[in-house]
Amino acid sequence: MTGPPGAVDGALGARAPGLMRSDLYAEQHALEGTHFWHRTKRRLVTDALRRAAPPPARVLEVGCGTGRLVGELRRAGWDAHGCDLAPEALALARAAGLEHVFAHDALRPLDPARGAFDAVLALDLLEHLADEAAALAAWRAALRPGGALVLHVPAHPALYGYWDEIAGHARRYERARLRRALARAGFAVERLTATFAALLGPAALVRTLRRGTDAASGRSDFELTGGLTGLVGGALGRLEAAWLRRADLPLGLSWLAVARRGA
Repeated sequence: MTGPPGAVDGALGARAPGLMRSDLYAEQHALEGTHFWHRTKRRLVTDALRRAAPPPARVLEVGCGTGRLVGELRRAGWDAHGCDLAPEALALARAAGLEHVFAHDALRPLDPARGAFDAVLALDLLEHLADEAAALAAWRAALRPGGALVLHVPAHPALYGYWDEIAGHARRYERARLRRALARAGFAVERLTATFAALLGPAALVRTLRRGTDAASGRSDFELTGGLTGLVGGALGRLEAAWLRRADLPLGLSWLAVARRGA
């Protein structure tokens, strides 16, 4: 598996793979309604989902965090549900009034009684999981034949650093690596595009300057993107969303994939 320089999956020093620092759940809950990165990602994913499995499709977001997207999709007409393993995230989701979320380990198949879904969303989740193949197999099993998996993952292994450790990432992805993993899991890739193209250069610079930051106590990158930066980022995010409705991007900070489960 591709991982941080000098490390292998499961040996990340300050944080074990899969474990986001607990204080970041509260930060995510506070920022996801207003921060340009969260808003842009939800816009891009919703656009992709509208093409792959339009309302009223039955949708599951695996690793739903504090549930903001689940709520937005339900209000837009999808039969959306979410699951997460982190009690901090589920508590915040339920406190916000979300009833269609439940506790579940992303590496384990769903109870068949929950039925099959038209689409599964796994957004900035696969990179947390040590057993990539088991995760993709579980998500495939949750889909009906022909159902769509929508993935969003961080790009460029060379950028692996303190922020990935803070967030609990096991790896970042090259395009070819992600395509191979999906094919091995029995998915046919419909679309694989870069996202957050405008952030690639600034993120590379910041992460180079902050190399060596202690993942146990270092500041979140989101602290660097308020004010004017947030306004500019929001405008660039809207422009990127408009572009991606028509064409793909070759380079960016993340990858967005849409893949179909075969029969």
